[in-house]
Amino acid sequence: MKMASQLKGKDFEIVIHQLNQFNPEKKSVGHFLEEFAKVLQTSNVTDEDFLMETLAGCIEYKPLFDVVINAFYIRDGKHCLLSERNLYVVICYLATFRLEELGLQQFSRLIKTMDFPKICKFLRFFFSVMNLSTWIKDEWSKIYDFTYVNNTWIQPLLKWQPKVRQLIEQVASKLAKHSTTTSKTTEPQEFHLTVPNPRAILIPELIPPLEKAKPVPETTYKPPKLKQHLEAIKLKNRRKAEASSVLFNYFNIFTEVCLLIFDVFYL
Repeated sequence: MKMASQLKGKDFEIVIHQLNQFNPEKKSVGHFLEEFAKVLQTSNVTDEDFLMETLAGCIEYKPLFDVVINAFYIRDGKHCLLSERNLYVVICYLATFRLEELGLQQFSRLIKTMDFPKICKFLRFFFSVMNLSTWIKDEWSKIYDFTYVNNTWIQPLLKWQPKVRQLIEQVASKLAKHSTTTSKTTEPQEFHLTVPNPRAILIPELIPPLEKAKPVPETTYKPPKLKQHLEAIKLKNRRKAEASSVLFNYFNIFTEVCLLIFDVFYL
């Protein structure tokens, strides 16, 4: 606990960064934690074990945290960035699993060194008595045993709820006062109006008269002479064909009559 008391918010930025990189389909949890241990050895952190346990816990209990954080984004966190999701995962882990170990004072010091306004909004949602006693407990009980959920997580969180709410209100009040005193008051200043120069009257340019349009040639609406000539030839040929057809019919009738007379007189 001595080493954990020296942790700062920036130490957990390493954990958040690693959670952003984690993909269980590409890398196993064990291999991922081994690589993180190597990262911690090259980083200037005060408690490697605590950060290692935090990363492992965030991965192991992800289904629990997803229940809370998904609901937070739908309800109170509609305008929060999805890229900040793992920040809430880390806070949810610390509040659920390490608050008793850290104590309220150390927990308070940690969240003050992180993005407190966003964390404050999430903690208000998470430490709501109504949320913890109803749907959070019910949804967590679908993943783990109901009695275990109630005794191990829900009841301890409800015990801490009044102190956490008080902490949130106190820090939020201090931040509000600080922002009020540091903000500058804008003093209205008198406008210096100048008399505008008179605008020059623009004389419109004369529009030249349009030229008279030329009449449409009469040949536009008349068929060309070549076309008329072809139509006349077609009509003449059609009449000749009709006349030939009539003569052919008359010849057929005459032939039939002659044959009939021949049959009458010679047979």
